[in-house]
Amino acid sequence: MPLDEQLESLSFVEAPLNFLVPMAEKPVNYVYEPPPGAPQRTGKYAPVTVRVRDARPLIPELSLDTYGFALGRHESRVANFYDPAEVERVYYREMEAVVQAQTGARRVLCFDHIVPFSRGGSNTIRNLQLLCESCNSSKGNRI
Repeated sequence: MPLDEQLESLSFVEAPLNFLVPMAEKPVNYVYEPPPGAPQRTGKYAPVTVRVRDARPLIPELSLDTYGFALGRHESRVANFYDPAEVERVYYREMEAVVQAQTGARRVLCFDHIVPFSRGGSNTIRNLQLLCESCNSSKGNRI
């Protein structure tokens, strides 16, 4: 059965998700202190109720090559996802292994969980964020 037909038979919940309302100008979202006089964020969001389907029954059929994403099962050994040290020590290695197994990559590097050194982050390449001097100064130790 084609995938689009299978989607209709999947269980779902309805939930509101916020979408950017169309606008003439390009929306901006500064993740650091914006330039003087500029707002932190432009654009308006509106909730739209959508169906979120349980695609787990389709795991064997979904692939990165065909659909641009894949689903898989993984039980993490992380006991506390609020502990940055444990997330970096355990979860990063787990996710690197999962991505490597799924893609066949020779090397995988998790890097999206930046914790400032002054807030307990490690002084390693895995905790590196490249910023210009001005951006780095205005970011400070915010996560």
